[in-house]
Amino acid sequence: MQLWLLSTVWYAAGLATLVGAIGLVRPTRWLGVATRRRAAMLAIAGVAFGTAALAAGTSTKRIASATSLIDDVFPAYQFDETHAIDIRAAPAIVYQAVRDVTADEIALFHTLTTIRCLGRCPGGSLMNPDAGTPILESARRSGFRVIAERAGEELVVVTFVAAPASARSRQWTRDAFIGVSEPGYVKAAMNFRLEPGGDHTRLQTTTRVYVTDDRTLRIFTAYWRTIAPGSWLIRRSWLQAIRQRAERVAGAAP
Repeated sequence: MQLWLLSTVWYAAGLATLVGAIGLVRPTRWLGVATRRRAAMLAIAGVAFGTAALAAGTSTKRIASATSLIDDVFPAYQFDETHAIDIRAAPAIVYQAVRDVTADEIALFHTLTTIRCLGRCPGGSLMNPDAGTPILESARRSGFRVIAERAGEELVVVTFVAAPASARSRQWTRDAFIGVSEPGYVKAAMNFRLEPGGDHTRLQTTTRVYVTDDRTLRIFTAYWRTIAPGSWLIRRSWLQAIRQRAERVAGAAP
């Protein structure tokens, strides 16, 4: 709920600032800024609400007691989102579907990622995956790595969203990734976690992001507020695609 609220405020603030700026140059009645005074007030309000959207919800959260693999390897974060779905299939089938599902099966994936990278993402990457390739394999080719796995129960992948140039020369062991704290890093983790539930399996995915310094945090917050709606849609569609694949396989099983 907070993710959507802050993103909505961010977009509304940006629109208000833009309309106000246009009105300062040329007052336009149909835009609701018939005078420069009104335009200035709208622009100021937009900047104020935009600043508030950037400041809200960026405190560091910490897991007090780990209950999952992602808690073990990623206990601190500023941003997160969680989605879940019930699937009528055995955990083993669902887990294999998590590994095998492709971007072609995820509704709007190609559309949203093309918009996000303006069509300039290299082929074979997570943002522009090859047809028929499991999306987790495309993620691995894009710098993601499996950092923790309990087969049939939970899988955790991590990556750097941003990092200093010096990061390329470092050896990124599991402990090095977990412990990184120097300025300039934005690291992210995403898991898929399964919980058996009688005639169904509950599949949950959580994404967490940790930013190591205040300056980078301010920049990343603007990015996070901007991509939040698309991120939400992709993750919901991703779970739907896994369910469809798993239930199709479960239905075909003897």
